[in-house]
Amino acid sequence: MKKVLFLFFTLCSTLTYSQYQMDLVTRQSTDRSISQKIGFTNIEIRYGSPMLKNRIIWGEVVAYNQVWRAGANWATTISFSEPVIIDGQSIDKGTYSLFVIPRKQKRWTIILNSIPRQWGAFKYDSTKDLVRVDILPRSIPKQEKLVYEIDNYSSELALVQLKWGEVLLQLPIEIDMIQPLDSLMIKKSEILKVETVWVAYLQAAELLLKENQGMEKALEWITKSEKLATKEMDWHPQYYPKAYIMGHLYWTKARINGELGKKESALTAVTQMKSLENPTFYEKEAEAEEMEKYIEQWKN
Repeated sequence: MKKVLFLFFTLCSTLTYSQYQMDLVTRQSTDRSISQKIGFTNIEIRYGSPMLKNRIIWGEVVAYNQVWRAGANWATTISFSEPVIIDGQSIDKGTYSLFVIPRKQKRWTIILNSIPRQWGAFKYDSTKDLVRVDILPRSIPKQEKLVYEIDNYSSELALVQLKWGEVLLQLPIEIDMIQPLDSLMIKKSEILKVETVWVAYLQAAELLLKENQGMEKALEWITKSEKLATKEMDWHPQYYPKAYIMGHLYWTKARINGELGKKESALTAVTQMKSLENPTFYEKEAEAEEMEKYIEQWKN
């Protein structure tokens, strides 16, 4: 009889655990996700969101000096659609588990682990860690429910934030804008018509100019744009007049050269822009862009 009861309770325990694992039991900590696109890179975080419920979290519910799933239920995961850099280390695009080691009066450790799908931290394997970053936690007003936020500080930097209780953890993530844009331009050059692909190179070069990134790559693209644009080709009347876009091209070329300190090349591009038969871009945009101020800087 004892053996029967033992098997019965063992079976019940196994079934209950299996049901929990298979999402057949309602969870007290809700599953949540957040995503943010920065530049051409999408960052997504999936996590279980527990609540304080008048409990002492740090040091009790979540033990100090032990690996924690950084949420509830399944281990928290973070996904990148493009390669990123964390603490100086390159991380390939993909999905990773995110763990935290809380500490009392010391820096906490944030861990990226290569095994994304795992229940809590029960089978956590430190040999699968990709990067560990020691972060000094900050104090915040009490946060009842655990939340993640992704702040977009620029096209080059994201800040992943964990908030729970009175603790804020911030993980800086560096974004590479040039590599995914370069891949996109390769695809665009294969599918766009020959009479419009030069405009795509112009737009890509201008985007790098606005973000002040990869000026050498921007110069490469604007040079390719100019080379393609000056070929004889049909121009569809549904587009802007070609002379207007050429003016835009030469002004972008001037600005890029100016950023690179190539003042003579910048002034040459200005001359090309002004010498167009129909220089509508210069006439229309001169006041808004304060072009003459740039031109005077390049003359000195």
